[in-house]
Amino acid sequence: MGESKGYIQIHISGKEGIHELTPANYDIRQLREMLENVEDLLSLDGKNKQRPIVSYEILEGSVIHRFVTTLQMVAQFGAVLSLVSQTNTLDGLNLPTATAFENIQKIAKARNYSFEFSTSLNPFFNPISRYILNCSGVMYSATG
Repeated sequence: MGESKGYIQIHISGKEGIHELTPANYDIRQLREMLENVEDLLSLDGKNKQRPIVSYEILEGSVIHRFVTTLQMVAQFGAVLSLVSQTNTLDGLNLPTATAFENIQKIAKARNYSFEFSTSLNPFFNPISRYILNCSGVMYSATG
């Protein structure tokens, strides 16, 4: 029996120069940087070798990164998002995961981007459906 799938989504909004951010003006270097950070974000047990396959899509709407993987990994990542949002700290996360969040915070500050994290499961386990990391490095929850 195949494993059920879900997704983790990171919506980046902001500007590149005077233009709104889109996949057309999102540089491949930024894409590589994001993929490396997401691999570390999903290293929830500190062992990248043990994680399931994660596939990738880039979608319109500023820039939306969607990572499709097992429901279990999506649920685990959702729990991490909830913990970080509620405690407003990266303390207690394994080093690769905490470092990836810090790297994304640096990108948000340097490029004045906003990163919105969501999963396909969030509406099922709590009323908060999105977590936003803004250019000041603050992660907060938003409903809707």
